[in-house]
Amino acid sequence: MVNTVVALDLGTTHIRGVEAQIKNGSLPKILKIHSIPLESEIIVSGLIENEEALKSALKKLWAEGKFTSKNVIAMATGDSYDNRVVPDIPWSPPEDFKRLLPHYLRERLPFEVEDYYFDAHTLNEYYKESPTDNQLYKLILVAGVHREYADTLIRAIEASGLRPVGVDIMPLALIRSYFATNEPPQNSTIVSVELGGDITTIVMHKNGQPVYINTATPLGGTRISGEIAQDLQITLPEADMLKIGFSKTPEEQSKMIATNFYQDGTTRQTKFSDFTDQQRRDALEIISREVSNIITHIGDILEDAFSSRIETPFEIVVSGGGAALHTLIPRLQSELGIEAHLANPFGDETSSKIDQEVFVNQHTYASIFGLLVGQNEL
Repeated sequence: MVNTVVALDLGTTHIRGVEAQIKNGSLPKILKIHSIPLESEIIVSGLIENEEALKSALKKLWAEGKFTSKNVIAMATGDSYDNRVVPDIPWSPPEDFKRLLPHYLRERLPFEVEDYYFDAHTLNEYYKESPTDNQLYKLILVAGVHREYADTLIRAIEASGLRPVGVDIMPLALIRSYFATNEPPQNSTIVSVELGGDITTIVMHKNGQPVYINTATPLGGTRISGEIAQDLQITLPEADMLKIGFSKTPEEQSKMIATNFYQDGTTRQTKFSDFTDQQRRDALEIISREVSNIITHIGDILEDAFSSRIETPFEIVVSGGGAALHTLIPRLQSELGIEAHLANPFGDETSSKIDQEVFVNQHTYASIFGLLVGQNEL
């Protein structure tokens, strides 16, 4: 039996939807892809600030994208979820483990367990090395989606005439997305980095298992656009275009247009070629500084994670809207000494269902593709 589902990525500036056929044992078959810009203050740091506006955005996404499926799986990002690696959880049979999990977590987590919907992923099972303790324990990754976020999201989905079938967290989606199209050496550590609008997520994983997760809200593409807009005295759409444009070819730059919307209903369009040489130099300086901040942050995380082990990650895979920042990938590779490249969730062969622009920018769809890979038959 084959079913269809739409995976949602609720970003700071855009909401993206990917409709796919889901069949056990096969990669998702992409049917349609569409995105729409979001009004400000709908999604902030992964939290829903305007439920009514989100309902309207969902209806618009379905209408414009011509999605036919009403099944929806969404992703929790930023402050909407928490994840911890928790050791020394007493082993129990699978049928009892889920029931006992809240009890164990209340004793081990520094926040109210009742405020989250939890699930757990077993990383290892072991006996403690003690002459007085022969009990079997688990090392688990706990993923918790904040109840308020999940309940608000589900209400908005249902109010739009759709059917929520699940909420997943970004780190696990990134892992599944990577392994869908890559076969790294056994026991090699992969570093997946998602550069979103206002959140940077770093997850290290080995053999499909998470080993380290970090989320930083100060880093993200929205901050870079904001700094460019403020320093150059231009609009945010124009700053976004400048930020992205330096990674494009001259031919692609010639086709780039930023549309500015005003409260009186008027619009104004700006071309990439409209910016002066001085504006471009100033924007490049800001981008270079922010790329340095991102690389320093990733380097600090790697140093912290690997300080007690003689190990070097196999590669760094970068996804999200900020992944194609000018010079980011080559500088990551040269400054950290680790192979780095953009994520390619759709593989190297384009599909007739994916237009060329989406295929070229497929790194922005890595986490949402991971949501689809994680679905079985509905």
